[in-house]
Amino acid sequence: GAVRRWLGDRGELPGRSLVAACPITVRDHGGAAADDRHGNRFGLWPCPLGTDVEDPVARLALISRSMAEGKRWVAKRGAAASLLTTAGSIAATVVPPLLPLTQKLRTGFNLPISHVPGPECEMYWNGAHVEEIYPVSTVFDGLGLNVTTCSYAGRIGFGYAAGRDVVPDVEALIPMTERSLAELESGLGVGA
Repeated sequence: GAVRRWLGDRGELPGRSLVAACPITVRDHGGAAADDRHGNRFGLWPCPLGTDVEDPVARLALISRSMAEGKRWVAKRGAAASLLTTAGSIAATVVPPLLPLTQKLRTGFNLPISHVPGPECEMYWNGAHVEEIYPVSTVFDGLGLNVTTCSYAGRIGFGYAAGRDVVPDVEALIPMTERSLAELESGLGVGA
């Protein structure tokens, strides 16, 4: 919703939905094996963000259906198969900016969106209460925005990393995110 609003405010909202590259864990949440305590094990899923859909509840339903399918697909095939099958769309996005050519057509995905599960209980650091956790990520040539969320003690923090030349006012996404979440809560009949 925030990305849709940001693009719309600038007259740059495309007619087709943006697509996010979303990592999906293939780690067993029931209990990790002794040799599987560290490292990342994930697949990737291209998820349409519904930026072409005005209704926030319909957008959420579209994203939810896609991510549920992605989780089933990645779980069935595993991380390696998932990464291999998405390699083409990833390469189509990240390789052309590295080449000394003018890019005519962009394919693949538009931005990465990921979630990092954090501690489920309140934490302390050297005796100080940790109030919030905000994720940090990166962008690189060919991508202008990276969105990462992090859960912590029943809350969620949003982290935006942006290329200054593409999203010079990244801070504008914060109130847009708050407004989009409020619209979604209202549409779903939840919240205070």
